[in-house]
Amino acid sequence: MSERWGPADFKDRIDTLLADFLAAEAEQLLVIDDALHPVAEQLQSAAAHGKRLRAAFCYWGWRAVGQPDSDALMRAAAPMHLVHAAAIVHDDLIDGSPLRHDQLTAHIALFGQAYADGLRRRRPRPGDKWHLDEVFIKISGVRQYLWRAVDQDGNVLDILARSRRDAKAAKRFLAKIMKKQQRVSRVMVTDKLRSYGTAHWELMPSVEHRSHKGLNNQAENSHQPTRRRERAMTGFRSVGAAQWFLAAFSGISPHFRPRRHLMTAAEHRLEMTIRFTL
Repeated sequence: MSERWGPADFKDRIDTLLADFLAAEAEQLLVIDDALHPVAEQLQSAAAHGKRLRAAFCYWGWRAVGQPDSDALMRAAAPMHLVHAAAIVHDDLIDGSPLRHDQLTAHIALFGQAYADGLRRRRPRPGDKWHLDEVFIKISGVRQYLWRAVDQDGNVLDILARSRRDAKAAKRFLAKIMKKQQRVSRVMVTDKLRSYGTAHWELMPSVEHRSHKGLNNQAENSHQPTRRRERAMTGFRSVGAAQWFLAAFSGISPHFRPRRHLMTAAEHRLEMTIRFTL
């Protein structure tokens, strides 16, 4: 075989072997339990990313000590990439890490949809008074704006990450909420940002619009869990990842934060027990 280093050729050879390894691994998982099919899919999806550096290091380590290029050497090097894929699938890489390539972990693939369906069934019906607000967040060092809408009870209706807070972004966000809720609100409360007025006038002029900073504490307070999570994750790496994570986080977080100030200690313990057994 040629002694010249061709990265593209090397990757193609590794990918061919990886496909065989992953097919065999998927068969073994399904032999154990048919319910492990999502794990097999996540493993194949995770293995599709990366530059095959681990396989290359293994390959060139053997070549450096005098081993010739051979199919056997390639078969020994290819499985090294599965170390990275397994780290993604089994959550050894922290959420938000660029090495994850926005891939889901195995436990999310297995139980995420069932848990989300359970949360959706328990979610209260949204109110008819919408509070809209926006806050800036840093994504890869670039300022972006996170638009958020909540109802009068603090339930998050929708979010949208955009690079601007102009009328175009406001109209897109308001249209997104209306499409999701399949209706318009009775009252819309915002701060004094003029973009809201333009979106309100064009999309739902029949709805009462109250524009006053002091009336919008409900929406401003709803940003606090996002700020805490942003600090814990040391920021977000991309707009898509931030949108995907915060959309899910906004639906899940309130489930574990009941209105403690309205409950006795015994009621709170009972409520948390029920919510954790969902």
